[in-house]
Amino acid sequence: RYSIPGFGRRKSWLAPTTLLAAAIYLLLTLIEPTLGWLNALIALLVVRSVATSVLDVAVDAYTVEAYARAPQTGASVVALAEQIAPILATSLLMLVYTRFGWDAAVIAAVAALVACNLPALLRREDAPPTAPLERPSIVKAVTRRDSPFILIAVPLLTFAIYFPTVTDSVFLVDRGFSLDQIGLIIGLGQGGGFLVGLAAAPWLMGGPRRARVLPFAAAAAPLFPFALSLSSQAGRVELAMAAYFTAALLVSPFIVSVNARRIEWADRGQAATDYALQSAASRVGYSAAGAGAGFSAAAFGWPGHYALAACLLLAGAALLAGVSMWIRRLNETADAGGSAEERSLDHASG
Repeated sequence: RYSIPGFGRRKSWLAPTTLLAAAIYLLLTLIEPTLGWLNALIALLVVRSVATSVLDVAVDAYTVEAYARAPQTGASVVALAEQIAPILATSLLMLVYTRFGWDAAVIAAVAALVACNLPALLRREDAPPTAPLERPSIVKAVTRRDSPFILIAVPLLTFAIYFPTVTDSVFLVDRGFSLDQIGLIIGLGQGGGFLVGLAAAPWLMGGPRRARVLPFAAAAAPLFPFALSLSSQAGRVELAMAAYFTAALLVSPFIVSVNARRIEWADRGQAATDYALQSAASRVGYSAAGAGAGFSAAAFGWPGHYALAACLLLAGAALLAGVSMWIRRLNETADAGGSAEERSLDHASG
């Protein structure tokens, strides 16, 4: 609703929230983490959370509008960002922290935050869609005919994606790997697999048949850490890197398919509202995956946990196919009904 004239609707929020978040992170390096500074730390973290939340909503809307005509490509870009960013935080920033300390790690994170948002700020923003008759509304977002399917499917799909990987670092520690070795396994092994798989996924899923079938390959991804949990050679870094590379490669088409559907399901007339609502639902699935994976590993052991993860990914791929088909038919039926009503009104007025 509010923006700087001539600068862009989304960039008007991207720029100040990026700078505010960066400034707060830098301030945190100057404050001692003691009880005397507790109130200041809490205040800064609250402001930081608000700034990054607004930044996240602006990025969501920017993404939907930029890739509305190419959802598979947009989904690949989104998935690369979502998967590579945590890996960089886990591996590269861990290496910076172990060698240079906390302040250097925070400064590196601030530099990454600014660098990652700079291309969006320099790029000319797409023209906004035709102004809707109604203002963007959260009520409209949750009362659309397909909203119940979307808001139930998104957290379940997110749960299936993150359930196998959220405990990766704990699993590798249990296998006896050091922090530096985990950085290599996650950063180069898993990160390399995601980089190749997510970048190639739009090309691999170029045909309708392949787009329907390839997401089911994700079910095989947890079988590689499953084999690693049973292997007597589990302490070998190169074997772990190969296992995580292959697992990331196999799950990539499913991740891209989920993100492509999310872009398609967002109404361009209120992209920020719709996609942000989906992101909130996605966080529910992510949090549940963290809690569920910890319980699963404790209850069933690592082999049982990864076997369960394979079943969940298979169910997730089937859910995505079913919900996508149902929403498509629902919208086609509604469009057909709308066209018939328009023809009836035209006939009556004639």
